[in-house]
Amino acid sequence: MSFFVYGTHHRGRVDHVPGLFHVATRFFHLWYLPLIPLRSELIGASGCREATGRRLPLQGRSVLAAYARAYGGLLAVVGGAASSFKLADDVLKVDFWPAALWALSGVLIFLSVRWPLRYGVWPGLAWLALTGGLLLAAWQSRAEVPMQPRSWAAVGVGLGMVWLVNGLWRYASPHRALALAEMAGLPADLILSQMPVAPGATVE
Repeated sequence: MSFFVYGTHHRGRVDHVPGLFHVATRFFHLWYLPLIPLRSELIGASGCREATGRRLPLQGRSVLAAYARAYGGLLAVVGGAASSFKLADDVLKVDFWPAALWALSGVLIFLSVRWPLRYGVWPGLAWLALTGGLLLAAWQSRAEVPMQPRSWAAVGVGLGMVWLVNGLWRYASPHRALALAEMAGLPADLILSQMPVAPGATVE
């Protein structure tokens, strides 16, 4: 098995229109981390198969979302691993634990760019529980709390990047959906017939 894992893969899912399509960008990746954007496409839902594979001009928000999710998640995992490494070294004084935490962080880095985003909640909760336990152990043994501001800031910034792109670009507005359909050559009637717009309402 080759050490270098590379190829092309869709990343940067944005502008989801329920029941119709979403936008994704095909990237050249290395170890599943998006590197070079190649092209943006519509990916059709089960009720709109004719949208699948329709090419679009390269979509900046999809490219930025792919980078923010992958590298924001990576930053959060590395920051969390660094914090746990230092806390375990200070509190437990056992060489095994820091090494084990770094090995676990390597696994989480790999999974963070392969799994859907929702699965990232569980390692995040596990890290919070581990950090809280180590801080409590430090307080009980030495009556002090070893702070890790840089590592914790890295976790916050990484997760903030992911949260921001999801909040801004996860769903497409009616205007945006129609613009994407026009760029992809889909009939506007198809979009209007399935979007939740009241009869007679004007789509701005």
